[in-house]
Amino acid sequence: MGKISKKQKRKQKKTVYISLEGYREKAFYDFLYEIHKPKENGINLNIGKNRGGSSDVILLDAIKKKNNCEEVYAWFDEDVVITNDTKRILAEHWNVPVEQIEDFLTTEDRELQKKYNSDKKQKPILIVSNPISLEGLLIRILGKKSLDLDNITLKEKKGRLKSAFSGIIDCRGQDSEKELKCYRKNLNKKTLEEKRLEIYELDLILSIFEK
Repeated sequence: MGKISKKQKRKQKKTVYISLEGYREKAFYDFLYEIHKPKENGINLNIGKNRGGSSDVILLDAIKKKNNCEEVYAWFDEDVVITNDTKRILAEHWNVPVEQIEDFLTTEDRELQKKYNSDKKQKPILIVSNPISLEGLLIRILGKKSLDLDNITLKEKKGRLKSAFSGIIDCRGQDSEKELKCYRKNLNKKTLEEKRLEIYELDLILSIFEK
């Protein structure tokens, strides 16, 4: 069998763009990058330069990049919902039929991907961290006890989740190294593969690193 040319190798690469919300998403992404080594597997990942911003801002950034890469992801928390104006733009890019638009607009953000783009053929792919925030998702991924978030305000829910996650990583405030240390101690490829079967958002996140 002949050698694969450099040109053929370039063709084999998968290019991915991820528009994500903040430093905590980036810290978890860095951990996954570390254990999956995407470059060695022919996957070229590009992260949006901006941090912060609403769900609309993150989603619209991903939509702008949809023609630049084979796969494009928008990753944000569910606490700030996508506005109907941005949902209409997403519906257009996902080729949602006109007769389904009203249902699309009233569907919860966390359900949009599963309901309207489950085969991941349309760009961008949505990852909506829940409950409420990335802290809520990471608590689930780490297998910690879920919190009672009933009958309290959104602000109280976010505060309770942040406080619980800070206790898990033994750090208050921003410390990416402590977060990485926690992930390295509690997670590995095997446990993540098991957890992705029950956590839809984790399954989507791991698909970033797969060809």
